[in-house]
Amino acid sequence: MKPEEIKAVTELLVDLRTSAKKACDVDVQQKVELLVDNMRLLFVEQAIVEVMSTHYDFGEVTGVSRLFNGLINQNFSVTTNNGSRCFQLFIKRYRKQATEREILFEHRCNAYLTSNDFPEVAKLIKTKDGRSFIEHHVKHLDPPGKCSKFAVYTFLEGEDRYGWITPYCSKADLASASAMFAKIHERGFGFKAGEHAKEEPKIIPLMDVFERYFVELEEKVRTDGTRGTSAAYFLEKLPSYRKALEICQPLKEKCQDMLELMIHGDYHPGNQKYSDHGVTGVFDFDWCKEDLRLFDVAITITYFCTSWKEHENGMLFMEEIKVLLEAYQAYLLGSKNIYPLTEKELAVLPEMIILANMYVIWWDLQEIFNVEESESCEGQCLVYLDHNTRINEFALEHLEELRAVVGSLGD
Repeated sequence: MKPEEIKAVTELLVDLRTSAKKACDVDVQQKVELLVDNMRLLFVEQAIVEVMSTHYDFGEVTGVSRLFNGLINQNFSVTTNNGSRCFQLFIKRYRKQATEREILFEHRCNAYLTSNDFPEVAKLIKTKDGRSFIEHHVKHLDPPGKCSKFAVYTFLEGEDRYGWITPYCSKADLASASAMFAKIHERGFGFKAGEHAKEEPKIIPLMDVFERYFVELEEKVRTDGTRGTSAAYFLEKLPSYRKALEICQPLKEKCQDMLELMIHGDYHPGNQKYSDHGVTGVFDFDWCKEDLRLFDVAITITYFCTSWKEHENGMLFMEEIKVLLEAYQAYLLGSKNIYPLTEKELAVLPEMIILANMYVIWWDLQEIFNVEESESCEGQCLVYLDHNTRINEFALEHLEELRAVVGSLGD
């Protein structure tokens, strides 16, 4: 199918989607949405062929397939043949809002880890002229004058066993993932971004940002006529968000002088490759930054040790939290660079779990209310927002149980 023909079909589908919405035919609307997404994917795949053939020396592209472990960025597997050998590569199309500064920061982190004896990370591959990413206009998809950003990495071997809503690791895989997580902190220690640091504040100063954001968003949804499910949900849950931030206020003082280093920031079960021997690779460092080590531990707990199942959505599994923490501590006992979590860090870990989860809620809300031309589905974002809100509600109700789990380490 030629690009012009694909565009014509897509336009017809968009018209059909509009008609389905007017007729309130949910079944037809969902089917059309799926078809529209698939057609848009064809545009991106064609752009990837153009990027690879123009800017990289891996020969002819023989296959492009979407990898569905990226929720905000789009990830793809690309196979090529240069006449003498075949290659399999990993290519990322960044979200529209990703800035050059953010991308270059991620690539500096990647370079630091790969040069510091960390073969488990997907290595960035530079273009023929030495650039770390490419800006390329995706025909019929990117707005006029706008380009998508693409970066190419080595392809990590291993199995994709888990995902965002299926984080249910075996105990062995959980322990292996936690040890690899500790290794990231150890091998990333010493990295200094300097003037290239991310513009986003660190987690403790972000508390004030969250408070201001909630005030502004409340005013927006109450005054601009915004109704709908998302607005109603936000207003219903706003008191619990404010209660969570109130509980976390002591962290401003208690987290002073705690260990800061390069953090992954998005270490969830879908961002690792596995084999029978545990984790074989780690990828998706686009949320990495310099921040409190404890923040990274806390947000990882909310990703690995929670349930998405309807009858227990948002529950934190105490036994899994203990497995994760024990494996993390055990790996760092032999480290010459950094030390295991200290008593001071562990004492405030329950509150940091709540604050880390508020960070994710903040991102969920921005995807729904503030991001222009977001490629995320509002309904899907609301599912994530509800899940993370339930985590906070559970954590607030079980603070003492969380303290008991943390206090039992080593028993």
